[in-house]
Amino acid sequence: MGTIARFVTGLLFASALPITPIGGFVALPAAAAAGDPASLNVADCGASGSEFGTTATTAADSNQITVANVGDFRVGQGVMVSRCNIRKSGTLHGPGEPYSTWRGLKDEVEFRGYDGTAGSWLVSLLEVDGAAPASFRWSDDLARTWEANKVPIAFDWQPLSHGIEVRFAKQDWRPGNMVSCTMRDQLVATVTGVEGNVLRLSQAANRTAQGAVVRHNDQGALQAALDRAIKEERNVYFPAGYYRLSGSLTVSDAAITIEGQSGVDTVLDISDGVGPCFAVRGCPDVTRSSRCS
Repeated sequence: MGTIARFVTGLLFASALPITPIGGFVALPAAAAAGDPASLNVADCGASGSEFGTTATTAADSNQITVANVGDFRVGQGVMVSRCNIRKSGTLHGPGEPYSTWRGLKDEVEFRGYDGTAGSWLVSLLEVDGAAPASFRWSDDLARTWEANKVPIAFDWQPLSHGIEVRFAKQDWRPGNMVSCTMRDQLVATVTGVEGNVLRLSQAANRTAQGAVVRHNDQGALQAALDRAIKEERNVYFPAGYYRLSGSLTVSDAAITIEGQSGVDTVLDISDGVGPCFAVRGCPDVTRSSRCS
């Protein structure tokens, strides 16, 4: 559900998938000479640039995880841990065509039953497809196919796929309403302590898991570097490395150059995260190049 972007010297190769900024499909401008001392090096801002990963055992309600290999994890670095943190988020669209309005899902629709066994990342789409009486259909493959049509809304728990159930609140449901619910088992946290092969994290897991996968998450450090560079009116330099992201990096209202050392060895990977690698807002003079690895 994510993608990978690679750099070349002087130019960002951004994903060919939608970057989804506010105001258009954009990438970033061509950069200056590699390693310009006036540029801000993301490694100096705490970015690991490390592809290292390992497995871990987690315990429910504990912020300590026991890893098979502590590797290069350090205090202050971000991490992503699979299988140990059930969470959901949703969006309510419509009514209206073509789903032009949306907001965060509150208590209009409830979901239960996701435990991670069907996958570390599931998305359920529910579309109201009938009125008087209200009915819906659902998809668990991003609307490529639909599991059913004209299922009456019962305002009680109703089965979907993979053991998941849904309950609609009693309100006026109309064609044009769509609900999306993202379900994940991933914990996103910061390392606050390292003791032997135990990592102490800023957030606790909410379930016990064996064989959880632990990887670096450089989003926080990279966003801090971008924000600092914008404030100090400097460019940003990415040395060779593998930078994993849990979410998009945002550049807003700035004249900034972002440069990677190598088109082969400087990689941004958001395949375990949400959104595009970069979201650019309010930058009137932007160059674009697209290549996806």
